[in-house]
Amino acid sequence: AGSANRTFLSICSAEGGMDIEEVARTNPDAVAKVPVSAVDGVDRAKAREIALAGKLPEAAVEGAAELIERLWAVFVDEDATLVEVNPLILTSDGRVVALDGKVTLDGNAGFRRDRAAFVDASAGDPLEAKAAAKDLNYVKLDGSVGIIGNVFGGITSCDAVADGIVAAYELLADRGEPVDRRIVVRLDGNAAERGRAILREAALPGVEQVLTMDAAAARAARLAAAEV
Repeated sequence: AGSANRTFLSICSAEGGMDIEEVARTNPDAVAKVPVSAVDGVDRAKAREIALAGKLPEAAVEGAAELIERLWAVFVDEDATLVEVNPLILTSDGRVVALDGKVTLDGNAGFRRDRAAFVDASAGDPLEAKAAAKDLNYVKLDGSVGIIGNVFGGITSCDAVADGIVAAYELLADRGEPVDRRIVVRLDGNAAERGRAILREAALPGVEQVLTMDAAAARAARLAAAEV
C-alpha cells in the first residue's frame, strides 16, 4: 500500500495464517512493517531485509527473498495496490512455497491493460457493475445515503466542478436517465462564487447548495431519514 511519504509498505511475519490480523493486534512485534522506496523498489538485498525483519526461519530466508522480489515485480508490472501471499510454507526438503495469495488491481490503471479475463461479474454488486460500464465510480453502501458534494477549490476550481455537475445532468437526461435523487453541494475556495452562480442559474432539479460541510452533512442526513 502507498503512504503519505511516497513509500510503499511491505508486511512480513513468521506468524502467518488466517489469524494474522489478530496477531498484529495482540503481538505487534511479530509483524514487521518495512517501508519500500517507490524509486528503489525491491531488489534481493531489500527482499532479504524484509524476510529477516519478519523473523522467518533461517532456512526460509533465501527462498522467501526470491519470492518477495517476484511479488514486487507483480505489484509494479500489473499496476496492483496489494499483492499478498498467506500462508507461505517451508517444506521438509527446504523449498519455500506459496499456498495462497491475493492480488488487488488498481482500477484507475485499467485503461492500460485488458483485464476482462480477470473480472468476475457475478462476484460484484450489479449496481457497481452497471456504473462501471458507464465509466462512473460508484460504491454501494447500506441504508439510505444522501450524496454530499464537498469541494474546496484548490487545484480544481469550483466553477469547473459546477460545470461538471451541469454537464452530468445534461448527459444523463440525454440518455433518458434523469437524476431522481437529492444532491447536497458545498463549494468553497477558488472560484467558489462563480461555481455557486453556475448552479443557481442552472436550477438543476434536486440540487441544494449549502455554505458549510456541517450544514451539508446535516441536510443529507435529514433527506436520508425522510426516505426511510
